Amino acid sequence: MKKLLVSAAVSLVTLGLIFHLVAAGSGQRAELWPLLRDAAPLMLAAYLVCQIGQTLFRSERYRVLLRGAGEPRIPSSGHSFLATLARNALVDLLPARAGELGYLALMNLNYRVGAETCLSSMAVSFLFDLVALAAPWIRTQPSWPMLAGGAATLGLVCLAGLWGLFTLLPRWIVPLWNRLAAGIRMPRARRGADFISRTLEAVVRVRDRRLLLAAFLLSLGVRGFKYAGLFLLFRGVTLRHLPQMAAAGARHVLPALLAGEGAAALPLPALMGFGAYEGGSTAVWSLLGFAPAAALLAMLALHIVSQAADYTLGGAALVFITLGRRAARAEPVPARAPRYSRLLAAALLALLGASLLYAGLQWRALRKRGSLTPPPQGVALAVPPAGQAALARLEGRYRGRLVWSSNRGGNHDILLMELPAGTVRPVTRNLHTETYPRLSPDGRQVLFSRSQTPWVSQRNGIAW
Repeated sequence: MKKLLVSAAVSLVTLGLIFHLVAAGSGQRAELWPLLRDAAPLMLAAYLVCQIGQTLFRSERYRVLLRGAGEPRIPSSGHSFLATLARNALVDLLPARAGELGYLALMNLNYRVGAETCLSSMAVSFLFDLVALAAPWIRTQPSWPMLAGGAATLGLVCLAGLWGLFTLLPRWIVPLWNRLAAGIRMPRARRGADFISRTLEAVVRVRDRRLLLAAFLLSLGVRGFKYAGLFLLFRGVTLRHLPQMAAAGARHVLPALLAGEGAAALPLPALMGFGAYEGGSTAVWSLLGFAPAAALLAMLALHIVSQAADYTLGGAALVFITLGRRAARAEPVPARAPRYSRLLAAALLALLGASLLYAGLQWRALRKRGSLTPPPQGVALAVPPAGQAALARLEGRYRGRLVWSSNRGGNHDILLMELPAGTVRPVTRNLHTETYPRLSPDGRQVLFSRSQTPWVSQRNGIAW
């Protein structure tokens, strides 16, 4: 129950942060509303299918590498899938992909998998991810010279990694580390050195087993499903409102995705990669000749939708992991005092309540932006006799102008009435929304607000 409450609280806080990012955005970010609202459901469903597919391949790759490292306690395919699904949500939560250590914690605490074998499987997986990047990298190159240069660079990196795994690690690094670790006498330092030694030995055992080809083929599946899903989701969020971005092919979209992913992996203080991801990808779009403003908007919408989907799937996986059967602990857990248990339960409930309140407040801030669609066209009502008499008295007493906004013409425009004639004429005829009119002191000019997008609710105080 404790882990269930913590998992739910973390998921609610994360979703609340995403809601806050949109609700507290600037004028440009307010343009996200149409993109998020009109994201193609079919493309979003395809992205979820691809995410599940890449998670299946990734979890099986972890199981293959754990088996190669000699891990005796390998979780079943279902449990490994849930842990990997949760890992997908945690990986970008902290800078420099430090959130990936959450996968190690899940496997170690819930399934009693050795930390050293987890680290070895993660290290070898990272190497195979680099090798598997060759396929999308080749697809992104617009010319043969760039293809040759990129292939040479990526090939050198992959060859260096493979040489280090097969030759450098077992022949030089492990013996050298063993000699250095033999001279460590302090107990805490000795425990750390022993852990590093076990991790290196686990990596060497993976090299010794004939499972690397299977891991490489699974890595190809991981990369294929991942970038196919992101490409389809990019089309889904840009298809209606950013047609110039939606028309971009894979040779343009994939380099931007790779650049954004690389920038988000840098050790920058960015929660969930926001800011770094958009900066790296927008730089590539600009080099490819696309408008930076449209590219930034498209990548921010893609990032928000993909993160919301990933955290929803990951939060559900954490709940299932908590509710499911966990590996029995090797040592008995001492019973806690009743008072301590009550305090812990109260603290967890308070954490869950605060997280729920925070997410609810951020969702309320989103809803307070008003309707995302314009109301039906207004109709000028007939003035009753009492109103006509009041208007006649008004026209007789005053001479001047009245301004207001109305959608009686099909769009929210500014209307002006001349007194005492009582004639009404439109001041604006624009496809965007105009409201909040004010007359200048001399009555010759009208000041008003115009929306940045064709329709913005008057309750939205940003996109004007």
